[in-house]
Amino acid sequence: MSGMLLVGASSGAADVAINALAGRAEHVSDRPLITRSAGLFSVGVVLASLGTGALLGAGLSLIAVFGVVAAAILALALTTHLTSAPLHLPPHDSAAETDDHNPRVPPTNSIAPLLAVGLIAALAYAVENAHQSWGAVMLTDVFRASPQVAAAAPAAFAATAAVARLTLAPLSRSHPTAILLGGGTLAAAGSVVLATAPSVAVALVGLVLAALGTATLFPTLLSRSLRGVAPAQHGRATSTIGATAYLGFLLGPAYVGALTEVSDLRGALLGVAALALLFTLAATPISAWAAGHRRMPGRRSPARAR
Repeated sequence: MSGMLLVGASSGAADVAINALAGRAEHVSDRPLITRSAGLFSVGVVLASLGTGALLGAGLSLIAVFGVVAAAILALALTTHLTSAPLHLPPHDSAAETDDHNPRVPPTNSIAPLLAVGLIAALAYAVENAHQSWGAVMLTDVFRASPQVAAAAPAAFAATAAVARLTLAPLSRSHPTAILLGGGTLAAAGSVVLATAPSVAVALVGLVLAALGTATLFPTLLSRSLRGVAPAQHGRATSTIGATAYLGFLLGPAYVGALTEVSDLRGALLGVAALALLFTLAATPISAWAAGHRRMPGRRSPARAR
């Protein structure tokens, strides 16, 4: 248990650091780097799933597999440390970062907008992890699929999310409203298709649709929310939004489990569709309100989202 807690804490800290760095780099380069970094995370999920499966299939023990994973993580961390270049902020941003009392930097106690965005992002994470956690269960319990076929559910979800995040990244920055509305709608539709699927093939189609919909929701919300935040506060803002959003990641599977107590799994997945619909209705107005309340004084407003 202590090992799992250590891994979870380390993973969470790394996630906040990566998103904060991606937010700063996006601020400087004006490129959709938050969404692209999330896409590479999904690529890592796919590679890790396939790699660990191959190692276990080759006869390695579970302890040996964890050892290989730990060695790979250390190698990647060392490579990143040795090859990364420092991020050079524009002069006015560097000044804001080094002077905690700079009047251009908004007050650090303006936490309500960040919490609001985090709660909306929690809905997105709840939908995403509900599908990741229950997709394979749907195939085995409802369609009596073999473990090998059921394993295709999380793999298809992660692979689709990776492709969506890497290809739709430019739209997440230039058209965030369209991404939030379209993604939420597609996630709801995919949930309905999965819940009502008559076969394994149709269920996998529903999972793919849900993955396409949910893939860019959190990165788009985070990117939009950080646009009006001083670079010096990106880490704090990212951790606030991310920690709040992860409540949905934790509670999403439990939400489905609770619904199965009063309904079957198909009915519970319709409840996931309801969460996606709630996200679709709330994401745009709340994220726009939060962005307005976090904008740096004296800074031009970003172009109106289309």
